[in-house]
Amino acid sequence: MIRKYALYSIAALILLATSCKKDEETVPAPVITIDATKTSTIVEVGDSALVVGTVTTTGKLATVKITNKAGGDVISDLSTDAKGTTSFSFEVQVPIAATAGAGSVTLVVTATDQSATPLSSTKEVTFVVTEPVVTKNTVLIGDDANPSVGSFYSVVENKTYLSGQAPAASSKLEFIYYASSGVAYLGGPTNAGVQARFTSVTTWATKNVVYFKKLTGVSTVNFAAIYTAAEGAATDKATSVSDLKAGDYVGFMCEATNVAGIAKVVSIVGGSAATAGINLEVSYVISE
Repeated sequence: MIRKYALYSIAALILLATSCKKDEETVPAPVITIDATKTSTIVEVGDSALVVGTVTTTGKLATVKITNKAGGDVISDLSTDAKGTTSFSFEVQVPIAATAGAGSVTLVVTATDQSATPLSSTKEVTFVVTEPVVTKNTVLIGDDANPSVGSFYSVVENKTYLSGQAPAASSKLEFIYYASSGVAYLGGPTNAGVQARFTSVTTWATKNVVYFKKLTGVSTVNFAAIYTAAEGAATDKATSVSDLKAGDYVGFMCEATNVAGIAKVVSIVGGSAATAGINLEVSYVISE
């Protein structure tokens, strides 16, 4: 009888030990897989990076989030859709601010399960951020009294046109310069002052809408500065600027020719000689 009870006791202990072992077992942490064939590796400022992947677990998912490693900000919380699933696929667009600057961005994908002792996994995704190429040119746009240098300017071509040449090139033209009573004006083809000074502009087949804005506090002309200047010009919707002087900066944008930029006034020369006009340093980008 004593031996029988001993055997029962041993069996009970074995059963208890086995039960405790099962209770202590936990499922593996979620597995995060990033689809390298679809996830962005290079993205231009102002665009969006694409992050594509899958999270799997032997239990059930609780949360899936994408954060910015640099600041910890939550870029996308996918938990509502992922919760309770064993396999969750995601495709997330991550916008990159136009003023972010060139460099790199690292995102962190974090997944947590619903086990008694929740387990988490992380996976980092890094992509390169680039800026559009900023082109810089210098140009003399002639005063309308200048006999040899045109008053009509194409930014992309970095070329001026005389009055007789301008109609045929009207689709390319953004800047028109003139001076009146010692005041320097820079405007686009749709500006009333420009059309009053150059009446032939009213007959052009194409009159590009160009917006201008005088800038203050410009220290560096780069893509971020150009973007901000162009946004300001588009908001104000002024089709000309006046009373220009050496050292002034002017933001501009033209949707028709996909051009946005900043023009610095280097100097203004009066008279009717071939040197008369406005000397500009024009920095611009081509938008898409």
